[in-house]
Amino acid sequence: GAETAHLLSQQGKQVTVVEMLSGIAMQEEPLTRGALLYLLAENHVQTKLGKKVLAFEQNEVLLQDVASGCQERLGFDTALLAFGSRPKARLAQELKALGCKAVTIGDAEAVGSIATSIAQAHQAALHLERFVQEDSL
Repeated sequence: GAETAHLLSQQGKQVTVVEMLSGIAMQEEPLTRGALLYLLAENHVQTKLGKKVLAFEQNEVLLQDVASGCQERLGFDTALLAFGSRPKARLAQELKALGCKAVTIGDAEAVGSIATSIAQAHQAALHLERFVQEDSL
């Protein structure tokens, strides 16, 4: 969502990011997040933090402050929806239930950064290599 907001702002669009959390891109690696926040500010991207979308109406969105419950309306001409991610480990669980060996990595295990996913993939590859070597003995 935040990356798309940056892209749209570079195209000359007036962009406002509505976020339920207290900050933008909170799950990003700190260096990446810092660079992204800088780019958003440089391109005059507005933010509405701690706000929840309640409803879309014609050219307006109804927001609610998460802490206070106060509501406000925000006008728009185009809406882009980018909701958070959730882990999806169902396939690995199904494979394990069948007696297969399965390793869950990346966002399938827990939503995180690309750096964490790469490290997990590396560990899974090492584990797989050991498993193949043991199986061929």
